[in-house]
Amino acid sequence: IWKLGNGAPTNSGNVATIYIAMPLGSPYGFAMRFDSTVCYIADDRAVASGGGIQKWTRSGSTWTLAYTFGTGVGSTVGARGLAVNWTTTPPTIFATTAEATLNRIIRINDTSSSVTPITIATSVANTIFRGVSYTPGTTTLPVVLNSFNGKIENEIVNLNWSTSSEKNNKGFEVERSINGVDFENIAFVKGAGNSNKVMNYSYSDENVKAEVVYYRLKQIDFDGQFDYSKVVTVKNDELSIFITPNPFTDQISINGSTSDELISVELMDISGKLKMTASSNGSVAIDTRTLEQGIYFIRVNNGEKVIVKRIIKN
Repeated sequence: IWKLGNGAPTNSGNVATIYIAMPLGSPYGFAMRFDSTVCYIADDRAVASGGGIQKWTRSGSTWTLAYTFGTGVGSTVGARGLAVNWTTTPPTIFATTAEATLNRIIRINDTSSSVTPITIATSVANTIFRGVSYTPGTTTLPVVLNSFNGKIENEIVNLNWSTSSEKNNKGFEVERSINGVDFENIAFVKGAGNSNKVMNYSYSDENVKAEVVYYRLKQIDFDGQFDYSKVVTVKNDELSIFITPNPFTDQISINGSTSDELISVELMDISGKLKMTASSNGSVAIDTRTLEQGIYFIRVNNGEKVIVKRIIKN
């Protein structure tokens, strides 16, 4: 997999460089997470030769093959087309297999390296599945969401949303995240069932001490079908702890609002492994020269509030 320049290739003179180097393989489709820390690659070699769906993970600037999924019980072929739903936990992978006839579309929920792919469709004679992608549907949505927003005041996030019509709507699970990737269910709000008028909903998330919090709605039908809303970002401007710079290179400074305020700091890598700790009154400086390039999370506690912030080392 090649990378062209830095950022969007909007200017001439960008140079293509190898981003993920597979020592062996026959790669076709691939899908990369938005923060470029996980990439799935469809390899159409035979399973005996290492084909299937590879999961690659990045630490700093180094990509490593974590493991490879097969394409089903008894299957000996690899995969070609590939698409990933990153909004589910764990991610849901859809792929097409590499048989010459009667090939398949498979689904994988990436819970572990030993998970068994499920066949959800098999091609008929004179037909081959190759690419796979997400396409907007043409049917009427059972629930039409008009708006969804959030605002924080006195450490309480007030979420509000409305629908213009509902059909078979059991309700909404309210999900929260502190890193924008991993969401947890914190509440359930009952839906109207069936409605052709505007319905208003709200939920208050109390005692929120993080600097930035992410929310989304999981709308659930009575038959178990569900859909996700957009993600709403709520920034807590009331916090008085400052982390600079971001991105960083050799040092991070954490400053409180007063010189006698005790600050405790924990620095973790993308997997949650603790890398550094420090504490001091008023301000803390951390020497980061030994850290590799990549994404980290820093947790700061001043005794009253806790901030968890995503930071990047260049």
